[in-house]
Amino acid sequence: MTDTERGRVRATPRGLSGALRPPAVGQAADAALRDTRTAQRERRLTANTVAALEAAGFARHFVPRRWGGEEGTFSEVFRASVRVGEGCASAAWCAVLWAAHGRFTALLPEEGQKEIWGEGPDARIAAALMPASGNASRVPEGWRLQGEWDLVSGVDHAHWVLLAAPETDTPGRPVRVFAVPGSLVSVRDTWNATGLRATGSNRVVLDATVLPDARSAPLATMLAGGATEGLPRCHSAPAWDAMRWRLAPA
Repeated sequence: MTDTERGRVRATPRGLSGALRPPAVGQAADAALRDTRTAQRERRLTANTVAALEAAGFARHFVPRRWGGEEGTFSEVFRASVRVGEGCASAAWCAVLWAAHGRFTALLPEEGQKEIWGEGPDARIAAALMPASGNASRVPEGWRLQGEWDLVSGVDHAHWVLLAAPETDTPGRPVRVFAVPGSLVSVRDTWNATGLRATGSNRVVLDATVLPDARSAPLATMLAGGATEGLPRCHSAPAWDAMRWRLAPA
């Protein structure tokens, strides 16, 4: 896998992204349609489709503006994903998730956000949040995380992966989410489902790795939305509300 596919965030100057505007989204839909047979055969999106989705602005859609993102609305990403889905359902699935995972990542501590988006807002972020898997334990440097997670859509093209794991040393074993560089996980080829075959929703494996506090947050916090005054709706809305994109105000 090349650096442009995973492992290095390419900075895109603000203003060059399609920001989910119809022309750029249309180009992404066209690219997805052209490559859909190849993507289905290879069981992952093509590099050309991924580049078109990035240019359309999906990954940066919910990224905070201070990192060059859009802080966009839920209805915008819903409409854009429907357009892409006309060409390839798998491309639309990955596009929506890359957008949504940026929304979750925006609730990490500031230092962790800077590490992910400091070089640009177009980092593609895959995730395995439910059900939680693996295990996390406290260490002096932060957390030790290890385990296996299934159904990680778009992981072959992800720069980062959000992984949810129970805190094994904490009473009640609350679940915590960790941002892990995509280069640190191993991807197992386990996905071959009809309909969304090209999502590449494979299993990932992480050997015992120490991660800093700044790249973790309780799952409950991510699902509840940020409580800081003045946050945009895309970051303050609870996840169960954010998922009702059709009803969200534009």
